[in-house]
Amino acid sequence: MGESKSTAWPKYRSHKVIEAAPICEIVEHGGTLSLLVKPYGDDRVERFVPTEATMIARANVGDFAIQYPDGYKSVSPAQAFMDGYTPEP
Repeated sequence: MGESKSTAWPKYRSHKVIEAAPICEIVEHGGTLSLLVKPYGDDRVERFVPTEATMIARANVGDFAIQYPDGYKSVSPAQAFMDGYTPEP
């Protein structure tokens, strides 16, 4: 096969509103991993399990747990999240 030129993919800007919280701990309970998040900025912690279990394996403390309006749950690396989202007023 010959070489192919690389072409840029189309660019998109996000305009959706999501819910997100920083991951403060990754815990194992009964052989199952889950993420603990602090969605309120204080000491309250909630358990968060992404829609796809493989997301937990890639998650790191400090990354962001994301809940989309349609109920899908995901994880975003901290820097990618901060580069793409600003807090709602």
